[in-house]
Amino acid sequence: SDVCSSDLRELQNKARSQGIAMDILNEVDHLILDELINVTMLRFHRSPANVRNYGRTFIEIASQLAQTRLAAA
Repeated sequence: SDVCSSDLRELQNKARSQGIAMDILNEVDHLILDELINVTMLRFHRSPANVRNYGRTFIEIASQLAQTRLAAA
C-alpha cells in the first residue's frame, strides 16, 4: 500500500543517514520472520495445521514486504 511504501522509504532513508546498509535491514527482516515462526511453533505445537496456516501467512507478508521494498527503492 502507499502507506507501507512511504513508511519503508522513510525507514530506508533513516537507515542510510545512519550508515546502515540495506543488507542489514534484510537480515533483520529474516530474524523477525524466524522469531515469529518459532513463537508460532511453540504456541501451536499441538496443532500442525495452525502452524502451517500461520507459516503461509508469514510467507505471504514477507513477500508483500519484499515487493513494497522494491517499489520504494
